[in-house]
Amino acid sequence: MTTAVAGRTAPTTPARSFFTRVLEVSLLLVAVGAVGQVTSAAYGAFSLMQGVPVEEGFAAHHLIGYATEIVAVVVVLALIAARPGIRLSLVVLAAFGLLLLQPVLQRLDSALLGAVHGLNALAIIVLCSGAATALRARRRSVAARPVE
Repeated sequence: MTTAVAGRTAPTTPARSFFTRVLEVSLLLVAVGAVGQVTSAAYGAFSLMQGVPVEEGFAAHHLIGYATEIVAVVVVLALIAARPGIRLSLVVLAAFGLLLLQPVLQRLDSALLGAVHGLNALAIIVLCSGAATALRARRRSVAARPVE
């Protein structure tokens, strides 16, 4: 069986299929983690208004952030093993780059960059969920092809 990859055909091996699936699932986990980040940041912000200490209000935000960064490393390793094609690889690497930017934006102590921090999270969600959807569609189209 072969799969079209950037104008070429590349053999689909069981290992590549496995790592493509790992990539798809880990991209979804990063997207879900980013949604959790946005939610827990809102919780932290509103808890500040009620007098809750910053460390306590944003604890979940920090924990989910660290977990998401670990899953992002799995994404890159699965990307290397799956070799899904140049376009999809660029989208995944862009999402990874934006994910690396998140802690930098958080530490710069600026209200404007704090807003960019939130918008960056939305971009990560869009890129990761879009790449996972593309991988899933590709997997389904390969599975639906008749065996020659």
